[in-house]
Amino acid sequence: GYWIGQSDWHCDAGLGRPGGVASLTWGRAVIAFDEPGFPTEFTVLLSDCDGDFERSLRAEPILGGQ
Repeated sequence: GYWIGQSDWHCDAGLGRPGGVASLTWGRAVIAFDEPGFPTEFTVLLSDCDGDFERSLRAEPILGGQ
C-alpha cells in the first residue's frame, strides 16, 4: 500500500487520496504479520516516494485485562 502525509519535503510526483486530493508527500508501505491469527505482532516497512524501504515500525497488540 501507500502512506500519504504532510511535510516540508516532497516527491517529484503527487499521489491521489480518496476524494480527489493529491499530496506530494507519500511513500510505499508493507505490513508483515508475524502469525496468521489474531492477535499478533506486525512490522510496517516504509519508503519515501517510490524509493527503497528505509524505515520500519514494530507493533505489539495490547489486549484489555492482561
